[in-house]
Amino acid sequence: MPEITPALIRPPKSPGRGATPEQRAAARKIRRRWLDDLADYATAQLTTPEGWSAFLWAAAMHPERPSGTNLALLAVQAPQQVTKTYRQWQADGRQVRKDEHGVLIYTSVIKTTDDDETTGTLRGFGCGVVFGYDQTDPADDSEPDEGQSEPPWRTPRIPHPRRPEELAAAAAVFASGSDRTGDDAVRDGLAVLAGAAPGLTEGEAAAAAHLAALTLGVLPATAPPLPTPETGDQDADRTELREAAARVLDTGRAIAAQFAAVSLPPF
Repeated sequence: MPEITPALIRPPKSPGRGATPEQRAAARKIRRRWLDDLADYATAQLTTPEGWSAFLWAAAMHPERPSGTNLALLAVQAPQQVTKTYRQWQADGRQVRKDEHGVLIYTSVIKTTDDDETTGTLRGFGCGVVFGYDQTDPADDSEPDEGQSEPPWRTPRIPHPRRPEELAAAAAVFASGSDRTGDDAVRDGLAVLAGAAPGLTEGEAAAAAHLAALTLGVLPATAPPLPTPETGDQDADRTELREAAARVLDTGRAIAAQFAAVSLPPF
């Protein structure tokens, strides 16, 4: 695949309504090959400061997405954007604008039976389309309220249900020796939890604490870099990067949930 820049990333076009089944099948194969190549590129970007930071932001903005590969794809195709499917935006009261081009991610292909359409077996992965917030408008054509023209995730902080003072108080449970307050106390507590997580390198633990801070709505410092594998084998390097990113993703989300679940007296 030739060198890619974010401005040039555009999925292959879908066939028109009059396409034959053979043309549609051929188009699906082309889109899948394109997505596979882009996934390799997106994984390589995890070794850059910009790419790794975008990945962690994508992970914090999409807590429902478990796939690190899909998060890497979102980081290069729609950085700093919350993305959802067409119908998900409609359910949220927003409408994707006409002629907008979505971005591709992997989706599960499930085979169901005639007797039970609620369950099935995984057959593989196909290509799905999601759209960014900036590609949508309010569904009722009404103007946003004053001060609400930008989505909340445009600000450095991602909103979290627990108030900042509650999070700071929770930090004392995990970092009892710290005398810092506010966001600094939260960062200390997250660092303690991440450092105690098994199977992580020091750099991965720092990145997990960074992700947890973003998820909790705390603005962390610059994202610590992900260690770059140097096996000399591109396939092995990509596998190692994806495994490291998965460890950071799982640990960061787990310690954020652990932190947010601390029982505190009412304020």
